[in-house]
Amino acid sequence: MTNTPQHFLEKIREAKEKQLTELDLSNDWGTNDKEKLTEIPAEVFELEWLEVLNLSGNQLTTLPEAIARLQQLTSLYLSDNQLTALPEAIARLQQLTFLDLSHNKLTTLPEAIARLQQLTSLNLSRNKLTTLPEAIASLQQLTSLDLSYNGLTTLPEAITRLQQLTSLNLSGNKLTTLPEAIARLQQLTSLYLRGNPIEKPPPEIVEQGIEAIRDYFRQLQAEGTDYLYEAKLLIVGEGGAGKTTLAKKIKDQNYQLPEEDTTKGIEVIQWSFPMEDGRKFRVNIWDFGGQEIYHATHQFFLTKRSLYVLVADTRKEDTDFYYWLNVVELITVHC
Repeated sequence: MTNTPQHFLEKIREAKEKQLTELDLSNDWGTNDKEKLTEIPAEVFELEWLEVLNLSGNQLTTLPEAIARLQQLTSLYLSDNQLTALPEAIARLQQLTFLDLSHNKLTTLPEAIARLQQLTSLNLSRNKLTTLPEAIASLQQLTSLDLSYNGLTTLPEAITRLQQLTSLNLSGNKLTTLPEAIARLQQLTSLYLRGNPIEKPPPEIVEQGIEAIRDYFRQLQAEGTDYLYEAKLLIVGEGGAGKTTLAKKIKDQNYQLPEEDTTKGIEVIQWSFPMEDGRKFRVNIWDFGGQEIYHATHQFFLTKRSLYVLVADTRKEDTDFYYWLNVVELITVHC
């Protein structure tokens, strides 16, 4: 143990002398790297009675096969290290119920992880995972699974087998769709999806939480898939730029161009046109009053997944392009 910092040596000796079941070798208080472990001291693996081992906040790059000697472990903390892989031997920790691997550099999980049948909490947040092995669905006792801030693009359908799951964190990934199977996790009460470019279910459904998502998939299964042929067109710009004239000209190409009164507030014009299959496509054209007094109300009506038209009167040269483009960008990015 010659390369082990003194304060760790003392803790290991104490645990050995007193037969302690918990050993805290974490280093989460921001000390310099010289005070952190780069490998687990061999003497730790002699403490075969340990139930809780905390190695968070160090500089560990590997987990040795000898970890399998700690057969009584129920909780293992390995967050904030430099781990890139897990050994197959971790599957021999059959008593493990809590495993924290957050803030590491894991790119894959071994299939052997499926043998951790007592595991109830697994934290894999802030790693570099792009896929999940089907084997993870074998963790039948899992109640909490944190996969946030990885690079996941899909979820396996097999996730439906995690029937004890109550909390699932998928924030900060690259998911565009959720599998219907997620709605069959009957015990799930907390589902975190913020920071994903999800398109199915629609974002407005996802924002309402797990119950709305369940309802969405339930209705989809009962009624099948249909498409809503409707769009929202928002025309914005300074007052007197010709927004109302443009809106009416879009609706009726034969519309004559008289002098229009300035729009007060917001006017919604409905425009429909037939499609090749005989169905009608409806466009709701929102014509906004451009006077400054109405600008404060715009934020309540500008929405994501809409088409925007910015109208400018180049003769006046008074259009604040930065203002209008910035308003639209802020709304569509943060909705």
